[in-house]
Amino acid sequence: MDGALGYEDEQVIGRHYSEVVSPQDLERSRYAFNERRTGGRATSGLELRLRHRPEAGPGTRAEQGESGDPLPVELRAHGIYDRDPQDKERQFLGTHGVARDLRERKMLETHLQQEQKMEAIGRLAGGIAHDFNNFLAAIVGNIALAKLHARREDEVFGRLEQMEKASLRARDLTQQLITFAKGGAPVKVPGVLPDLIRDAATFVLRGSKVKPKFLFPSDLWAAVFDPGQITQVMQNLVINAAQAMPQGGVVTLIGENVTTTEAYRQPLKPGRYLRITVEDHGCGIPAENLSKVFDPFFTTKRNGVGFGLSTSYSIIKSHGGYLTVESVVGMGTRFYIFLPAMAARSKAIVPARSEEKLYRGEGRVLVMDDDRLLQDVYQELLA
Repeated sequence: MDGALGYEDEQVIGRHYSEVVSPQDLERSRYAFNERRTGGRATSGLELRLRHRPEAGPGTRAEQGESGDPLPVELRAHGIYDRDPQDKERQFLGTHGVARDLRERKMLETHLQQEQKMEAIGRLAGGIAHDFNNFLAAIVGNIALAKLHARREDEVFGRLEQMEKASLRARDLTQQLITFAKGGAPVKVPGVLPDLIRDAATFVLRGSKVKPKFLFPSDLWAAVFDPGQITQVMQNLVINAAQAMPQGGVVTLIGENVTTTEAYRQPLKPGRYLRITVEDHGCGIPAENLSKVFDPFFTTKRNGVGFGLSTSYSIIKSHGGYLTVESVVGMGTRFYIFLPAMAARSKAIVPARSEEKLYRGEGRVLVMDDDRLLQDVYQELLA
C-alpha cells in the first residue's frame, strides 16, 4: 500500500475501507462489502478506484503527480464467518480479498483505443486529403495564371495575392492531414539528436519569454530518423510548452538511454530506445482532455487548428516509436518521445542538406494526372 497509495502499512490498519475508496465508487463498494454479510457469496472482477493518502508528504508519488489519479484495482473478496456460511447461526467476522493493480491493463487499453481511433480517423483523413489537395492545386495554379494577366498596380492583383496566400495556407493544412494519415513516409538517416533538438528549440523560442534548458548525456545513443520530421515534432512540442507559460519560464529538454523489457509499462517492443522529455511548468492539461490531445482538430487554443500533436504522434509512430503525455493542472506537462536506438553506438551525424541546383535544358515534358482541371493548369504553366 505504501508504494501505490502513499500509506505505510501501519497507517492502513484500523481504517474503514470508505477512507481509501474513491468517492465515485463508494456506493458500489458498499454494496460489494455489505453483500459479504448475507452468505458465502464471493465478489470477483469488481473494478474500483482507490484514492491516495491526502496528507502524502514530500517524495511520494501523489505529490509528484504520477499517481495523483485514483488507482484502478480489480477486487476479489470473500466473507469471513465463525462457522459454515450456510448456517443460520453464523456470525459475520469480516471480509478478506485481493485487490489487483490495473494500471498497466488500463494503460494498454487506453493505448489500444487511441490506436484504433487514430487509425479510423487516419483512413477518413487520407480519403479526403488527396482529392482536396487536387482542388487546391487547381486553385493555386489558376491564381498564378491570372496574375500573369494582371498588372501589379491593379487592385485585382492584390486580391489575387491574398487568395494565393490563403490557398497556400490551406495546402499546408492539407499536407499536415496527409502526414497524419500516412505518417509522412520518413526518409531516415543515422544520426544523433542533441544538436537537432537544440536548433529546433532555440529557433522557436527566439524572442520569447521562455528559455530552453538542455540535459543530454555525452553517451546518448544514436538513432535512425528523418531530420525534417523530427525537427517538426520538436518544434510542435516546444511551441506547446511555451504557450502553456505565457508569463515566461523554462522548457527543459532531457535525453536518456532506455532499455525496455516485456515488463516496461509502455506499449513498446523490448529493445533500446532514446527517450526525449519535453517538460514545462505551465498551466497543465485537464484530465478530461489528456485522452484527446493527439486527436486531429482537437484544440483549446483560440487560433489553433488541432494538427500539431496529431501530426507529431503519427511521425513518431512511423519511426517505430511512441509519443505519450502526462500532466497535472497547475504544475505542468511532460511529453515523452521514444525513438528506437541504433544497434550499436555510432558517431554518425545527420548529413547537411545539399543546396538545390537549377538545371537548364530542352525537351519534352510529360505530365500525367487524372484530373482535367490540373491537366489544363499544368499545360498553361509549362507553356
